[in-house]
Amino acid sequence: MRAGAQIACANPLMRFWMEFLADRHAVVEPAPDGSETLATLLDSDLARQLGTSEDPQLVFDARREGVFAGLGSDLLDKALAVTEATIPIGYGVIDDIHLRGKHLDRDLARDFTFTRCSPGALDPVSILIPVSRIGFRLSMVGDETRERLLTMDILETSRRILPAGRGLPDDIDPVPLPEDDPRRSEFLPAKDLLTAIEASAIERAEAEARAFQQTLQHRLALDLARLEDYYSELIRALESDRRRQTLTPQEQAAKRKAIEEDFHRQVEDVRQRAALRAELRPFALQRLLVPACRVRVMMRIGTHRRPTDFLWTPFERRFEPYACPGCSQFTTHLEGTRDGRLLCPTCAA
Repeated sequence: MRAGAQIACANPLMRFWMEFLADRHAVVEPAPDGSETLATLLDSDLARQLGTSEDPQLVFDARREGVFAGLGSDLLDKALAVTEATIPIGYGVIDDIHLRGKHLDRDLARDFTFTRCSPGALDPVSILIPVSRIGFRLSMVGDETRERLLTMDILETSRRILPAGRGLPDDIDPVPLPEDDPRRSEFLPAKDLLTAIEASAIERAEAEARAFQQTLQHRLALDLARLEDYYSELIRALESDRRRQTLTPQEQAAKRKAIEEDFHRQVEDVRQRAALRAELRPFALQRLLVPACRVRVMMRIGTHRRPTDFLWTPFERRFEPYACPGCSQFTTHLEGTRDGRLLCPTCAA
């Protein structure tokens, strides 16, 4: 049995294993005698993750011969960890975003500054561009636990993070993109995508963490003040005339030391509980092909004429910054050179 096969099993734990393995392109077959045993064939990577051979026989009764995969088994714990670490990825196409064809010349003049060059005729063409939405789960633990779900949209052509509220619409209804659709190759490798978005994701997580940290610090200050008041009162009571009359100096010193030591322990305990620990993990990735306009502009650079492509996107209804061919950096200030090139100010200098 492989991925996509019909899975029917009365034992819910066996059904989990059959679905888990089939989803990861393993071969899994129930024992023909009807016993609760699964014969499997795993690829080397999955076998390494589970810590088994590539052909383990899974059993759900610890008394039977095979690899025990039932409740409480190390193997089940590893499978659950693999499941938790897997990021679900969806692919689709959005075909219901309206692209306007008017006033692109005005948008071009608004979005760019041209020095020693000027745009001429515009020729817009509708295309599909890859855009991804990635969701992160931020877990923050202090003296309480808070979780936040952060979503970020990235325009993959420029690897630019779209501003919050001006990215993909929340009510999008994409058409699924089949696994064998060659257009899937237009997306960045998932590893490169995560690298491109990592710094921005960490920046947003740090902003959330700072707000939580302020709450923790406020409560910490109150808790420390209460401890200070409580133990100060104990010291005052110890040093009262009545206590001095009933305790020897040695007993009084010992009790004071015990109170101070307990105070320091309590302070350390409160500080440890208030210390912020945070973890940011991706939990979902949606990859979409979205309509946009590729606008070919005949740029006039002195006596030169150079056709240059600009990208207009429907999210912010503006042009994307221009990728300078000299340094690959994005710019909105274009300068013409004597040899007819379009460069950023730094490269044109």
